Amino acid sequence: MRNRICLFASCILLLVLSVVPAMAEKNPNKAIGYFFEQAPTIDGDLSEWNLAKPAVVIEPGSNVMKGDLESAADLTLKLYVGWDYEYLYIAVDALDDSVLGTFDLSDYWAQDRVNLCFDALNDSTLEAYGKDNPGSDEWQDDDYWVYFHPFGGDEEEGLVTIMCNTHWTAVADAEIAAVRTDDGYRTEVKLPIVQLPELWIEEGTVIGFDVFVTDGDVNDWGELVMSEIMWGGFDYPEGGGIRWQYWKVGALEFVVE
Repeated sequence: MRNRICLFASCILLLVLSVVPAMAEKNPNKAIGYFFEQAPTIDGDLSEWNLAKPAVVIEPGSNVMKGDLESAADLTLKLYVGWDYEYLYIAVDALDDSVLGTFDLSDYWAQDRVNLCFDALNDSTLEAYGKDNPGSDEWQDDDYWVYFHPFGGDEEEGLVTIMCNTHWTAVADAEIAAVRTDDGYRTEVKLPIVQLPELWIEEGTVIGFDVFVTDGDVNDWGELVMSEIMWGGFDYPEGGGIRWQYWKVGALEFVVE
């Protein structure tokens, strides 16, 4: 009898150990989004934001998935999240020694870009996906990618795009404004919650959320160098593309203060 109990306990231990590594891969960080009683004006002026409380910071020491991050001046980005019952607000304050938009670079994907990864129901698991590298047509309905080019568009007016499964489109009724600074740029974005699938926000809501930044630079030889740096840790094999592993995202909690 004792041998059977020991055998059963060993099996349970092995099962737990087999699950723990998959769970441990999830980004343990939590971002905070703060309620706006009065909506900020989308103009690139961040004076309406509490800049002492960034939701996410990308800096040297963050997860460089592609390329490199040579110094704080190369890229240090602080991202802020705000909300009300109709809109999600994003602000970015970036140190960037080489700000690239449409006027600087025709390559759409290598222009400076901020990427937001959503697991709106905070329910994604590797087991549910069944593979480590799901294609975009296999994303769950509440898993999607919103990205914005601060200086994208024909007139550098800024672009905001969403990709859900294989559906890829501009975010309807979104607003974006960006300004270049002496050492980087500032951006504000206003996203209608109704345009973000499965997203419902109230005080205390927690969603799956992550951020990665595409930083375009031109080296001393005039060659384009593109780096991508993430708050969390999607796999990005050398020579390959990003793996959309929504079960690894961090968390974003919405609070009222």
